Amino acid sequence: MFPNSWICGDVRIFGRGAVSLGRHAWISPGTRIYTRREVSITIGDDVDIGPFTVILTGSHEIGDSRKRAADVTAAPVVIGDGTWIGGRCTILGGVTIGRGCVVAAGTVVTRDIPDNVMAGGVPARIIKALDEAAPARTLPDQDAP
Repeated sequence: MFPNSWICGDVRIFGRGAVSLGRHAWISPGTRIYTRREVSITIGDDVDIGPFTVILTGSHEIGDSRKRAADVTAAPVVIGDGTWIGGRCTILGGVTIGRGCVVAAGTVVTRDIPDNVMAGGVPARIIKALDEAAPARTLPDQDAP
């Protein structure tokens, strides 16, 4: 973790897997990160993760009727540089979210998302492509009539 990255408030990291946090990254309060020893979570530079997001690297195979949560599975998660994850998202293991993405609040990411797109929904789907170099938004002049 870089000194200019932030883990805010009640963020919890469970398990013994590696979590890499890039420069100027921000993890909001209430976020939960569940790791497994054999896989990693990589959060890139300038990533903003909204509150109460859940990132999981582990799951289970679906078993027979005697025990549906069968063998444990684990897969890494990668969140690309410059991506913004909205609040209350769920990101499942084995997913790569590309660079420069916006993931809408409440989205469940079950598969890879390419660079520079907005995604949302349950499960996530691409909503639209984003310009690679979008202009910075400025606030209107407070003194303007």
